[in-house]
Amino acid sequence: MPATTTAERLTFTWNPTWDRNAPIAVEVTESRPRSTKRTVYVVGEDGRDDGERVFLVAKGPDETGPRADEVYAVNPKRGTCTCSGSQCRHHQLVCRHRLAVNYLTNEGAL
Repeated sequence: MPATTTAERLTFTWNPTWDRNAPIAVEVTESRPRSTKRTVYVVGEDGRDDGERVFLVAKGPDETGPRADEVYAVNPKRGTCTCSGSQCRHHQLVCRHRLAVNYLTNEGAL
């Protein structure tokens, strides 16, 4: 059964998996007054050995459009993401990549 979480205009939906090492597909639905946008992201752990958990977030294989092939590194401990939106906002808003990782972590999926 899918797990769903909502934050402001964003809704995150994912299907829990039995394999803790498999990347998790997360559907992010952004609801605006006149439109709805759905994007699928794949989230997996970086596997670094420095003691910090870093997650890689990329658009799903069926996604197209600008930045469809970019991969972002999210460090929940430091509260950082390598996406350009996160850098432009100067921490005023949290990007959808960080929100997705935070929700998956809080739900025990990661």
